[in-house]
Amino acid sequence: MEIDDLQKRVEHACRTALFPIIYRYLLSHEYERWNGVEKAHRHREMIQFYLAMQAGVSDPEEIDVTDAGYKRLHDATRVVTDLLDEVIGFPLKGKPDYDRLVPLFFEAFHRIVCSLAQEQNESHLDSLQDVVTTACGSDSNGISAYADALRTLEQHGRCRIIKDQRKRVIVEWISAESPTTIGSGS
Repeated sequence: MEIDDLQKRVEHACRTALFPIIYRYLLSHEYERWNGVEKAHRHREMIQFYLAMQAGVSDPEEIDVTDAGYKRLHDATRVVTDLLDEVIGFPLKGKPDYDRLVPLFFEAFHRIVCSLAQEQNESHLDSLQDVVTTACGSDSNGISAYADALRTLEQHGRCRIIKDQRKRVIVEWISAESPTTIGSGS
């Protein structure tokens, strides 16, 4: 499956799961129907949904609202939630067109969530690159030496090579006390 196709499927699944929540969220903003408790509840549900999806948690309510990741996403999405009239054209008075506004809200909210997730992923990759650079330097000989070190560890029963592509080695780590898999790395 292509990455773009997978992203479209994930977006469709998010859209399907969140549209009813977004509808209720926007309804709580309607003129003369404003409901702060419902607004906060629906915003929390949307954030917990995305964090649960990213963490592989089946019940979004298991996501801790005091967690730093929750706060970071909550604060980032306030760009949309605090400025509904400016961002999606939500009317300050009159009857909103929910068929038009729900998809607009989803697009804006989803874009922020995906952007933040990408930033976090880039940060993780930067940290990983720093570890390899510190251990191996920036030359390919250092990286090859790192792969050779893993081959030596395999010879001594410390790891098992799953895939060997000369400079890149994928391994399963094995505990010295008992030969069981305890993790993997490359």
